[in-house]
Amino acid sequence: LHLINSVRHSDCPTRIFDVYGITEVSDWATVVEVHDRAITITLGEPIDDTEITVDHKRRILIGGSRRRYGLLG
Repeated sequence: LHLINSVRHSDCPTRIFDVYGITEVSDWATVVEVHDRAITITLGEPIDDTEITVDHKRRILIGGSRRRYGLLG
């Protein structure tokens, strides 16, 4: 966020998005726009046909009609 906020300002028309996914399969699962002067970035909203859940061990699980992934950690 420090880097983003150091170059962003209200006169800058550039839109910045954060995408999240599992590195091992190079697949995006969620997306969120990072607004000017953001203080946090959330996980975002699931991309089409994607379901995001958190299990009892606080692991992020990514699935959907055509996806089956699990992020352990």
